[in-house]
Amino acid sequence: MNGYVAGGWGATAVVIALYAWRTIRRGRVLGRRLPPGEQTWR
Repeated sequence: MNGYVAGGWGATAVVIALYAWRTIRRGRVLGRRLPPGEQTWR
């Protein structure tokens, strides 16, 4: 039973990490498409 719990936590961590990576990557790609005047974070 303990291995199943660790596997569940590990799988959850991997899914969250992949989602975060994908979201950040997508935001950077979309941010490059904006005109310089609309890039408020720079």
